[in-house]
Amino acid sequence: MIRTRSDIMAIHQNDIIYFIITDRFYGKSNPAAREGMDKNNPFSYHGGNLDGIIEKVPYLKKLGITALWITPVYLQMQSPRIKAQPYHGYWALDFNAVDPHLYIDNGEYPAGSKLYVKDLAGKLHENGIKLILDMVVNHVGYDHPGTTNAGPNPTPIRPHWFNQRGLDCCHNVIEGELAGLPDLDLDQLEVIDYHINTIASWIRETGIDCVRMDTAKHVERGFWDHFKNQIRGRFPEV
Repeated sequence: MIRTRSDIMAIHQNDIIYFIITDRFYGKSNPAAREGMDKNNPFSYHGGNLDGIIEKVPYLKKLGITALWITPVYLQMQSPRIKAQPYHGYWALDFNAVDPHLYIDNGEYPAGSKLYVKDLAGKLHENGIKLILDMVVNHVGYDHPGTTNAGPNPTPIRPHWFNQRGLDCCHNVIEGELAGLPDLDLDQLEVIDYHINTIASWIRETGIDCVRMDTAKHVERGFWDHFKNQIRGRFPEV
């Protein structure tokens, strides 16, 4: 029986969850992924994408899983001073766009469209599998233009959105810069609202069933009250 998102409720303890680092799983040929791709380098892109996961849904179904958890799909920030590529998805530039390494342009959707994730969710739902999307609110990628307002910035993120404690505050898991990543100040309502609305748009526009929040222990506690009230209030099924 084909199941739709309306039939598939939130994740529960009986679900069998399979985790995929999208770039490391399987990829269909993607011209946009060639830059920075080197399968012999563990710090580079290896070419996995959402299209590859869609192709392998029969394999995932055969495994007997009921939920698939994938790494963040955000447009990534590639810093010239960091040798590693952000293949893992945790160094965001734009929280509202899909990174071109992770999809094959079909000529129909706008660049970075969330519809590429919606296509994956739909295919999984047809096979009775839920989709969990990993998300980040604690930080952005190294040298994000929003930290200085120097250079093009496709986001509303600005310097006053950040905690300015630097690495000297690394003992403080909330306000310090985790591994040197610019730390967003989630005590500010402006920053909280941005993330809540962004998360809501991903749920609404893609049909995902669950969000997994990265680096939770590094986020200001007050944020989680807003997160729970707003997201659960708008999407009780997630």
